[in-house]
Amino acid sequence: MKKIIVVMMVFITLVGCSGKAALSMPPSSDEILSAQSKNSPVAISGIHGERNSANGIDVAITFENIDQTRTIKYATFYVQFLNTVNDPVLSSISREKTAALKFTGPLAPGKVSWGGLKTWATAFYHPNAASLEVKSIDVEFMNGEKVSDVDLNGMLGATGVIKEKIY
Repeated sequence: MKKIIVVMMVFITLVGCSGKAALSMPPSSDEILSAQSKNSPVAISGIHGERNSANGIDVAITFENIDQTRTIKYATFYVQFLNTVNDPVLSSISREKTAALKFTGPLAPGKVSWGGLKTWATAFYHPNAASLEVKSIDVEFMNGEKVSDVDLNGMLGATGVIKEKIY
C-alpha cells in the first residue's frame, strides 16, 4: 500500500510540473520530430515565464539546434502571451501582442541552449498573461544563410506557463 501511495505521489508531482521543469531537459525525440515536421532548425523542450511585482515577465527557453550541418549565429523567437481563456493580450507598455526575443550564438549542430541559464528580462508586461507560446522563429546561420518566419504553431515544447516570481 505504501508503495502505491509513493508511486502515485511521484506521478502527480511529475504530471503537475510547470514549463520551468522542462527547461532543465534537452528536447525529447517527440519534440525533435515535431520541430522537423515544421521544417524548424530548432527543437524546443521548454518555455517558461515569471512575472515580477511590476507585471514584467521574464522568459526562458531551452532549445536545441537540430540542423545537421549549420551553426546558428542568431535566432529570433516571436512569443505570444495569452490570458486564462487563451486569448492574446497586448503588452501594457509596447501595446504589441508578441515579443521578439533575440538569441546570439554561436550554437553548433546538436548543441542545446539552456533556458535556465539565459533569460530575457521583462520581455513583456501584462497583469493577466497566464501562458506563452512561440509562434514563429527567424534563424541566421554562421554561413550567412537565413530561414525566416518558420511557423511553430502547435509544435511540441513551444508552449508554457507564467508563474508569479517568488522573492
